[in-house]
Amino acid sequence: MLDDIKIAYDPTVDINDLYADSDTTHTLTAFYLTRGRIPNRLIEISAQNTNFRDAVLHYMLEQSDRADLELALKGLTKAISSLEDGDVRLLTYSEYAAVLATVLDEKTIAAKVIKRNNLSTASSLLKTIAMAISKSMPGKTFNELMKNNTRSAVSTWVDIERPILYPIG
Repeated sequence: MLDDIKIAYDPTVDINDLYADSDTTHTLTAFYLTRGRIPNRLIEISAQNTNFRDAVLHYMLEQSDRADLELALKGLTKAISSLEDGDVRLLTYSEYAAVLATVLDEKTIAAKVIKRNNLSTASSLLKTIAMAISKSMPGKTFNELMKNNTRSAVSTWVDIERPILYPIG
């Protein structure tokens, strides 16, 4: 099912049909991702706040089955292939995609996603994923590691940061 995933830049790829309106909740963002869609605020909020990113990842890893994670990976890698090297959006899409690929035991895809980024400025998350791949960590083990490492981000995002950064009303 994942054999047709492309990571390299392809100027013919158009992802406009993948965009979905979203809000600042990690649950709706995760829902859209697991449907193969790209929430329109994903880049903005993820780049601003790693707790949002981690809350989205935690929710996806806790609530989604393999098929949902594969759909998310397909949407994210399509977004990655639509971007030229050096595009600032590449890092955010890559963080989500590399986590999912590693959890799904698709280490070749994860490695290709990581390589699309400038390794000298890669995030600590991408470096952690690269380390897990180099140590041949099984996807199930990486999944547990990620869930444990992102658990506290959910309450931090929901109870503290989201109400301050994105107040309702």
